Amino acid sequence: MIEEGLRHLRGRNYEAALEQFKQAYDILPSPAVEARIALAEHGLERWIDAELHLKNALLVRSDQWVKQNQAILERTLKDLQSKLGWLLVQGSPDGAAVKIDGITRGFLPKAGPIRVEAKEATIEVAKEGYASQWKYRQVDAGKTAEASVNLLPNATTRAAAAAPQSERVAASVLPEPIALKPGAKPSRLGQKLGYTLALVGASATAGAILVHSRMDEPRDPASGQKRLPFIIAVAGAATTLIGLEFLFIDYVLNHEPGSQGALTLGVRSQF
Repeated sequence: MIEEGLRHLRGRNYEAALEQFKQAYDILPSPAVEARIALAEHGLERWIDAELHLKNALLVRSDQWVKQNQAILERTLKDLQSKLGWLLVQGSPDGAAVKIDGITRGFLPKAGPIRVEAKEATIEVAKEGYASQWKYRQVDAGKTAEASVNLLPNATTRAAAAAPQSERVAASVLPEPIALKPGAKPSRLGQKLGYTLALVGASATAGAILVHSRMDEPRDPASGQKRLPFIIAVAGAATTLIGLEFLFIDYVLNHEPGSQGALTLGVRSQF
């Protein structure tokens, strides 16, 4: 594999050479193979990876191949470092992800210094609940560029943060309120009037029926004695219906269609 990789490297087929060297490294890791990986990455202009691998290889001075090729490896490392710089990103909130050229490289409040290519870097900072921000910074070779990013909460997060603690706790344990139509106000007068009429009418009807059941037949068939309870019962029933109609109208005017338990809730709250 090493020989095949070297053949591709001399032919400037860097992708094929890198694949061969990686396979060889997986089988038997060594500084010499890692240095060859760096050379292939250098050819592919993967400066950051190439610098890392080449530094690792040069740290092992006892490797014979590294010692024999130390001069050329060090020149290659110097060339790589002339193409790289550093980027430091600081800000808030804590935990926001920092992406450099589309790759996550750290998290706020402090990400870096991060090794980057010496060029204009695209910085993206994002966190759930906050509006993401993008910035651009020119990074010069061998120098450290800095960027400060402070994300602002989005509308939902701001509203939640502005609510008093008691309201936030209550909102987490209480059921959803019954939906009112836009601009409508709860009509307590309509409810009270409906309940009163319904109860009065029902009571009158029940009383009239009871009285009628206990009365004897009148001696004079033309007498109105037997008619009076009947009339009261009819009037009571009509009053009850009117009261129920008031309750229904109040319900329709003040609540969205489809809301459940509104009328029941109102009855329970009155008595």
